[in-house]
This record gives sequence, C-alpha cells and structure tokens, in this order.
Amino acid sequence: MHRLYIQNTKAITLFMVVLAMLSASSCKKFLTPNPEQSAIQASKAFSTDASATSVVAGLYTSMQYGGLGSSPFNGALGVFLGLASDELNGYSQTYLDWQNDQFTYTDYCPDYYDWADTYNYIYQCNAAIEGMNASTGMSDSIRTQLSGECYFIRAFCYFELTNMYGSVPLTTSSSYQTNATLGRTDTAAIYQQVIVDLQKAESLLKPNYPSANMVRANLYVAQALLARVYLYQGKWAQAEAEVDSVLAGPYQLATSLTGVFKITSPEVIWELYPIAQGKQNAYDFGFYTPASSQSGPKYYLTSTLVNSFEPGDQRATTWMTAYPFNGTTYYYPSKYVTPGASPAAQYNVVLRLAEQYLIRAEARAEQNNLSGAAADLDAIRTRAGLGATTASGQASLLEAIAHERQVELFTEWGHRWFDLKRTGAINAVLGTEKPTWTPDASLLPIPKMELQADVNLSQNAGYQ
Repeated sequence: MHRLYIQNTKAITLFMVVLAMLSASSCKKFLTPNPEQSAIQASKAFSTDASATSVVAGLYTSMQYGGLGSSPFNGALGVFLGLASDELNGYSQTYLDWQNDQFTYTDYCPDYYDWADTYNYIYQCNAAIEGMNASTGMSDSIRTQLSGECYFIRAFCYFELTNMYGSVPLTTSSSYQTNATLGRTDTAAIYQQVIVDLQKAESLLKPNYPSANMVRANLYVAQALLARVYLYQGKWAQAEAEVDSVLAGPYQLATSLTGVFKITSPEVIWELYPIAQGKQNAYDFGFYTPASSQSGPKYYLTSTLVNSFEPGDQRATTWMTAYPFNGTTYYYPSKYVTPGASPAAQYNVVLRLAEQYLIRAEARAEQNNLSGAAADLDAIRTRAGLGATTASGQASLLEAIAHERQVELFTEWGHRWFDLKRTGAINAVLGTEKPTWTPDASLLPIPKMELQADVNLSQNAGYQ
C-alpha cells in the first residue's frame, strides 16, 4: 500500500536538490546563480528511468506538502474557497478576509501560496518535460508515461489558476529570461493550453496506474479532468464523450457513502497522499474536526448549506457531523474521518466518479437529452438514499443538477465557488449571503510580491 510513499521519501532528497535549483517559490521568483551547474544537475536527474521517475513522483509529493494556508493542493482549497463561497464559516474567524471576500494579498498569506506554489509545480513540469525530451538514457516507455503525467499536472495547475485569478501568465518553458517578465494571458488561451496538454496526456498515458492505488495519473485521470474542462467551456458533446470514456473504465460508485473517500474506493479516479512526518491520511480531518470536546469547531458549515439537504438525504448524516458547543449546534464536514497519524485509510480525493456523472448529466441536459440527464442525476441521488428527481424540463433539470453538485461536492476543491462563477450565479447568490460582497471578489488578487517582481504583471480589478 505504501510502495509509492516509500519511493517518494527516498526521492525527496533528489527532488529537492535538483528541482530547487530549477525553481524557487514561483516562476517569477526563479533565481539561477549558476545556470551551467543547474543544467548539469538537470541532466543527471533525467539520465535514467529510475532518477526521472523519482523526480516526477516527487512532484506529486510537493503538491501535498505544507499545512493549511501554506499549500493549495493539500485540501486547503476546500477550506478557503468554501469560506469564500456559501459553504463554510470560521469559528475563530482566523480567515475572516476569505469569509467576507475581502482577500488579504500580502506576502505569505494563503492567496500568495495559491499562486506561487501552483506556478512552482508548473515550472517543475516544464523543466521535467524538457529534461526528459533531452535525455538519452531513458527508455521510451518510461519517458512516455512520465511526460504524460507532467502534461496532466501542468493542465491541472493552469485550470486551477485561471479559475481563481482569471487571466494569468502562460509559460511552457523553464527559461528564466522568458518567465521573469511575462504578462497576463487571457483565459481563452489558458483554457486552450489546458486542453492541448490534456489531449497530449491522453495520447501518452495508459489505462493502468503506474503506482499503487490511484496516486499518479493514468489515462482516465486525464479524461476525467478534460471532461470537467469541456463542461466549464460549454463544450457539451465533448464533455459527455470524455465521461463516457471514464465510465467505460474500471470505476463504479461506492455503494456506501462511508466508503467513498477510502483509499481503495472504487469511485476514486485520482487521489493525493499526505507526506508530512507522521501523517498517513488526508489533512482534511484535522482541518475540520474539533481538537477536543472543549474546543469550538474550526470551520463549520453554513446554515445555507445545512438547510439545502432534502429530507432523507443520507449525506446530511454521513458527511456532516452535528457538534453542540456553548449552547449552539454547529455542523462540520466529515467526509474524512481518519486522524492523520492513524493507519492509512483515506488519501485526499481529487477526482471521483460521482462528479463525472454530474458532468454528464449537465452536458446531456444542455443538449436537451433530458432522460439521459435525469438517469445520471438519479445515479447520485439513489446512492444518497433519495428517490428519482421530479425535475421536468431543461431549466428545472439544470437547476436540480446544480443543487445536486452543491450537496454532493461540498468542501471539495472549491467546486461550489467555481460552479457559482461559471454559471453566472455568483453575484446573485453571494450578494444575498454576504453584505460585504462585491463583484470584483469573483477573482482572487494577484499577490503583491509577484507584482513587484514583474513589471508586466497587472492586478485584478478592485484590488489596486
């Protein structure tokens, strides 16, 4: 079960030594005191199948490193974008700026790491792709697999960035001279690069996972993300086709809600494992679960979300926990129920089959295949203990699908925040929920440190 974890712990030293020389906190902060030495180190990193595999496996490792607020992909986006949307409130109000959508964008705040770390991963992908293309010591099969993984990770990172910040710098190079003064690229071009990268990944990756469990990308992982991208782009037929391909794979909905987020869940398409010392399970448990009965809830679900569950919806009793404290009953997310240091049982689930059904339901409804859309919607409702949808007509069915996404995907990777934005509902919903809401808040501010480092980089509206 821990073969890849052991491999990664052995790879961390190589990964940090080599790629730290190739990148800093972001592509904007890249420093190269000795480019020739860095080139030598890079050539060594990709000189053999084993060393190249260690570097790429280490890329996944870096994506899960850090605590809440210091890394975007360790479950933290679920917290921060949950606060920014209508899913979460903070008991201690530590991140009140996110809850009020008046984001702080000074150095070393969550917004800084969302930007800087994600560009760091992109830079590592660029350097790895270049290094593997230039390598003469790698086998073609390993080069193909690892390149496909890097194209997928780069696409994933750009997808997250453009949905958080809008137009962002686009680079597919490891050249410091190129990256140091990049301006912003419009979202259409960013999405086009995401699609190109995912299509490339599809052509390179195989159906079998290259690792134990589902912690590295295979063909279906690339297809699942591409289905989401096509949905966001309104390319309904393409989204449906990608979901069809995923559903033809080895996955099935977990029969029990308690099994959805387990390491070996048949529903999991892609998951990331924690790598902090002593941690063997997703950080989400520690993000939400009260430290003791004497402690208040860390982040609790809003009444809007709690009240959105239909009577009899088993997700309301399985995936959220009632917590009486100081005369008030709070509810906190409990999709992850295994403490971090316990024997490994739950990794951080990034892509899962339920989302694919909901993607296809929406794509079918948009194409006026209402019976097909209802069938996909009911697959999720049945698992939750609910009856068939009563929605009829395209508009009411799309509304039902949006509601189902709200109660199925809550606190997962910012789905609610992104859904409100892509459907044009964010101003109406959050304008009602939050007195401090302004339309400019639908995009996060670019961190000040990045603006100071790059004269060609401009700030999003409303943050000057």
